[in-house]
Amino acid sequence: MFSHYTISVLLLFAALPSMMIGGPQQITTSTTSTSYVTRQILYSGTYNITSPSRTNYGCYYYDLPFTGTMNQRIMGSFSSDIDVGFYVMRDVDFQSWRQNTCDSVVTYMLLVNQAPISSFSFNFIVNMDGKYHFVLVNGNRLKPSEAHVVFNAFVAG
Repeated sequence: MFSHYTISVLLLFAALPSMMIGGPQQITTSTTSTSYVTRQILYSGTYNITSPSRTNYGCYYYDLPFTGTMNQRIMGSFSSDIDVGFYVMRDVDFQSWRQNTCDSVVTYMLLVNQAPISSFSFNFIVNMDGKYHFVLVNGNRLKPSEAHVVFNAFVAG
């Protein structure tokens, strides 16, 4: 009834409108790259610092030691229900400071020196390989109270 030539022409006319409307079909591919930042958690938890008594000349502190490498970025934060001092110092300075129980930190080499505050975020670079200490100090002798500190620290990179 229809010749081979007629069927081919009919198929061409049937496909022609869709080719004209949509134009040539294009295939698009895309790639997604995901970057993950690795963190080494140094500390994550709640720490309690004893309340200094009114007659105590010193203070009470909580130290959290860690080993750092030169040019390593350390980040973190803490919050407390009362103001606490926060310092980061090399082990040799910490040992000397500890012997003198809470004397002025000004005489020691500090990576971070934060006067008493209830919350703080920190970000610093370790300046040489070695042992260091995060030191949280409860020195409030005027209104003695135990400090409850939520502390988090990690190596970023």
